[in-house]
Amino acid sequence: MTVDPEGRARSLRRTDKVSEAVARDIVQRISDQSLRPGDKLPAEAAMIAGYGVGRGTLREALRLLESNGMITIRPGPGGGPQVRAVTAEDFGRSAALFFTARSLSLDDLIEARSIMEPLAARLAAVRREPGPDLDHLRRSVELDTAAEDPAYAEATRDFHTAVIRLCGNGVISLFTESLATLFHDRVRGVHFPRGRHRQTVREAHTTVAQAIIDGAADQAEEAMREHMRTFVAFVKKSHPQLKDEIITWPR
Repeated sequence: MTVDPEGRARSLRRTDKVSEAVARDIVQRISDQSLRPGDKLPAEAAMIAGYGVGRGTLREALRLLESNGMITIRPGPGGGPQVRAVTAEDFGRSAALFFTARSLSLDDLIEARSIMEPLAARLAAVRREPGPDLDHLRRSVELDTAAEDPAYAEATRDFHTAVIRLCGNGVISLFTESLATLFHDRVRGVHFPRGRHRQTVREAHTTVAQAIIDGAADQAEEAMREHMRTFVAFVKKSHPQLKDEIITWPR
């Protein structure tokens, strides 16, 4: 990443907190310069000179980016700040703080998923592109219905992630996948349906996947809506204690 020697700090609004403005600019430059995970940021001295700020301000900006999953700071010789892959998990962790502050419940999160995932399935059917995501969708319907709960939960998550990523809208994909991540983090250790119920889930996944592969948008949306409806009913019946639980920062 290159930094303008003149710095951008001079153009900041008076109401800006300088460390936040520097953090914003670093993210913008990472995007503008198409930096990839693992790419190094400039040395501390170069960024201090380029932004015209003190060491404390720069380090506060870097800590802000690190806490939000944008960069990692490696200690020792050859270390320093490096670009990190931004994930839905990172986005979900940040969003969870706001959800907690607003006292939003797991029921709110589940309802949001049941609204957004059918839309994602529709878009996936309309915009599906041959490639790894579509291949992953085909593979993800092969649920192991005899698996232990953690493996079963991971398999169902993989399926929903594949559908979401195929929708072709980055905002919907990031937000919806982050909600699924928050949910699965909370239900670790929760017992999932077995036997015939698991087979029903597998059949629902197969129906959704086939509709997406066939480009049948109406069928994909309706099949996912019915699948989510069944899912919500199961959670509320089998684990009623989750319904009113406040969303918290992931463990």
